[in-house]
Amino acid sequence: RDAARPDGGPSIEVQLAKLAVDQATDELANAQAAARRAQEQESSSSATSLRTAQRRVEEAQLRIQQLQAERERAAAGRAIEIQRAQNELAQAQEELARARQVAQRTADETAQAPDAAAAAVRAAERQVAVAALRLDAARAAEQRTTNARDGDRQLARAEVAEAQAQLAQAQANLR
Repeated sequence: RDAARPDGGPSIEVQLAKLAVDQATDELANAQAAARRAQEQESSSSATSLRTAQRRVEEAQLRIQQLQAERERAAAGRAIEIQRAQNELAQAQEELARARQVAQRTADETAQAPDAAAAAVRAAERQVAVAALRLDAARAAEQRTTNARDGDRQLARAEVAEAQAQLAQAQANLR
């Protein structure tokens, strides 16, 4: 599975990870409220809520790490596509060079054969152009994915940092 949607938006996995972080944040807020009530009653139940919220934050962080690993695997697949396109381009360029050599030899040997040799050269030139377009398209796709991945990663880190700050606040309120 590709980690980014074709329209450049965040993938479902990233959205789920964000929801998990949001849920962990909500639970953390609930734990903070429970900690306040626990000062009046009993602190053991709020400590349990706090541990649960902390565990959820850790789970959300693990999910983000998994998504990042999936994106890296997808990027590796695109790198293979780029390499294939580069290989096709190199092969087409070699075929073009051979066709030009054949055309030159044929033109030298007979004055009537240049049309067939020229057609072979034009066909090889078209193959080079197609391979170059494929390579450019693969590189453009790689760049779009890289940009989307970096933005998603920064957003996820900010959300995790916020959840950790709330966790620390809840722990401070428990004391």
